Amino acid sequence: KQWYQRRVRGVFQRIYITSGLPSDLDMLPDNTYDLITSCGTFFVTRSHPGTEFIEHLCRITKPGGHIVIVTNEQYTAYDFHRWDIIEDLEKRGIMERFPEKKIPGYRLNGAIGDVDSVIPNAQVFIYKVLQ
Repeated sequence: KQWYQRRVRGVFQRIYITSGLPSDLDMLPDNTYDLITSCGTFFVTRSHPGTEFIEHLCRITKPGGHIVIVTNEQYTAYDFHRWDIIEDLEKRGIMERFPEKKIPGYRLNGAIGDVDSVIPNAQVFIYKVLQ
């Protein structure tokens, strides 16, 4: 309800919910956003957005803008992630990666833990779009 009220007041002007496919972002113009955030969506399973999505987010983020992804630290250990994609984006000068941060107590209720019912840490990824 709060995000809807903020949207009505003009704080949130463009909110999109996608199915998790990079092609979902094709409808959005280049260099649109100053900041893109995601919490709890990335890296969960193979069918959730992963590293292959980052280049598409860079395209719709303005140069100098940021992408911030917060997820359960346990998700980042899965073997299907292509972390080489992030390294390639940096080498090509598309984005800059900041040091990753871990924050304890991502979900304060361990009973709803996704992996093993313990209170997980958050893993925070911050990227600055360069071009």
